[in-house]
Amino acid sequence: MLRMRELVRTQQRAFFAIMQEVDAIVTLSEWSRRLLIRNGVPAAKLTLLQHWLPSVRNTQESLIKVTEIPLRVAFFGRVDKVKGVDTLIKAVRAAPGVSIEVHLYGVTQSAGYWDTLTSLAAQDMRIKFLPPVPNNKVIPLLRGYHVCAMPARGVENRPLVVLESFAAGTPVIGSNLGGIAELVRHEVDGLLVEPEDVKAWADALGRCAEDRDLLGRLRQGVQLPRPSVDVTQKMAELYCRVLNQFQFGPHA
Repeated sequence: MLRMRELVRTQQRAFFAIMQEVDAIVTLSEWSRRLLIRNGVPAAKLTLLQHWLPSVRNTQESLIKVTEIPLRVAFFGRVDKVKGVDTLIKAVRAAPGVSIEVHLYGVTQSAGYWDTLTSLAAQDMRIKFLPPVPNNKVIPLLRGYHVCAMPARGVENRPLVVLESFAAGTPVIGSNLGGIAELVRHEVDGLLVEPEDVKAWADALGRCAEDRDLLGRLRQGVQLPRPSVDVTQKMAELYCRVLNQFQFGPHA
């Protein structure tokens, strides 16, 4: 702790040294692009290339009716504190009267944290802990849920789970942070909630469970993500531009 200031300065110097050396920087989200500019990175070096899904078919026909009870909620992701699964569990526990069923498809990296979550759930039958699923199964599974929950407390860059949920036609309740807030349109195709605010998360879940007209509007607002072929082409163009500058100079 006594050396923290020195370590931060060392990291800053290393960061700026790298930024000076590179010819181009790819950012995956608009918020990260703005962050780099605020930290002194020249805007001319930055290229915004927002990745999408490798291939997207029109899979948005839901397998569950808007009016079906209970509200079915899914979480897909790493079982890590930064993902905020504990906030989601606490929110469900804070709303004992809400008819809801939450399925947690967790990629476990810490058995200790997984045990903490199961203890936090306190055998609430509305919360189910399920094994992870292959990537190609996520979109089909999401078609059977009313909403996908992303309660991250850490800043996400451009989370694929949001895109996968939209590809399934499923709205997202997500933390009002970084890439989640950039992808989810509040009250249009999902709800944005302040991270770690258990009451706000309980209220958002309660709204979707009790106001099925709202849920129907959110579902209708979901747009199919575009395929990633555009990103591939733009990446190739970026490499060609940088290579041309390297070979012929910036004024070639």
